Amino acid sequence: MLLGAYDVRIRSVTNNQVLTPQGGDGYFYQSYAQWTQGDRGFDNIAMRDPHIVEEADGTRYLVFEASTGQQNYQGEEQIYNWNNYGGDASYMVKSLFNLLENEGMYKKAAHSNAAIGIVRLGGSEKRPYVAQYYTPLVSSPMVSDELERPNVVKLGNQYYLFTTTRLTHAANHNILHAANQAVGDNVLMLGYVSDSLLGGYKPLNGSGVVLTATVPADWRTATYSYYAVPVEGHEDLLLVTSYMSNRSEVAGVGNNSTMSPSFLIQVLPDGQTRVLAHMTEQGDWIWDETSQSDRMMGDEETSRLPGEDFIVDWSRIGYYSYGRNGQLKRIYQPEMPVVVKTSTPEKPAEVVPTVVKTEKALPKTGTEDASSMVVAGTVVGLLATLSTVKSKRKKA
Repeated sequence: MLLGAYDVRIRSVTNNQVLTPQGGDGYFYQSYAQWTQGDRGFDNIAMRDPHIVEEADGTRYLVFEASTGQQNYQGEEQIYNWNNYGGDASYMVKSLFNLLENEGMYKKAAHSNAAIGIVRLGGSEKRPYVAQYYTPLVSSPMVSDELERPNVVKLGNQYYLFTTTRLTHAANHNILHAANQAVGDNVLMLGYVSDSLLGGYKPLNGSGVVLTATVPADWRTATYSYYAVPVEGHEDLLLVTSYMSNRSEVAGVGNNSTMSPSFLIQVLPDGQTRVLAHMTEQGDWIWDETSQSDRMMGDEETSRLPGEDFIVDWSRIGYYSYGRNGQLKRIYQPEMPVVVKTSTPEKPAEVVPTVVKTEKALPKTGTEDASSMVVAGTVVGLLATLSTVKSKRKKA
């Protein structure tokens, strides 16, 4: 690739091929043919966002966004599966009747089947092929139809899986409306942890929610597509990258998409995470002694650019049924990010964010045992209380 002051260009492409020309295999992951037989208006199909994981013994895996296949397929029966609900019995019953009484939510729930998939690759790096399909690492039947941009990071002896999503693709419209009314946006970064790459993932923070939107969607500093990169020399820190999208130019005509400042999150031994008050310049992928940039930080007032307010014209973003909102209800009080002194390596290490090296080979797993699947249904119950992880804002 050629890196210039203002552009990134691909010099050449070798062996351009499609690994799964039929989409999914049909059993573990939804195929294109299966999708065409359903309601395309409600059903979101995906086989994209590939992420390479390479083991110490040279075995290579591909983690990707997908939709579940016949093993745990979408459908009305998922609405009556208690494993898809979070909360206690009372909450589950209430949530069920909420779906039954809302036709739009019912149809969305019946078609929701987003998943984070994994396959083992054979062949060479330049001529790979799919050698084996496995049960999805994370799936969300009835809950959401979007889990995108997955990546896997090895910290210590554990694997951390992260993915981004929008509540616009979730079946629970009440949560979507609450997020839009409170914050003005509804994007999330979810995280899970496991002792094995191929299964057993449990949600971080109990709910899986690691980051949420903290500014309205039409602000220039609204971000998405969060991507966690390991910090050299630290087994509890991750540098989170993202981009400022300016979708439909809602933050100003000509303000093109651009990289956001990156910031640190800390993973605690009990599976909790916290945002640290450490931020970089835009597009920084390596945390070292030169990374800290206080000029990219601000509070709720100083992070706003001229003309930005708490009124969102949802029709410009694509939510036409919302119209133009009045003043947003600022119903939450963001917590202050934790200020933690972190040591940095004397010399930055080369970071390849899409490759994870491990110290030992994986056990042979990937059975059809449903216990190896993590249902993101906890999000239904636990996202009802909106958690904001960060009060300091990024300036463009």
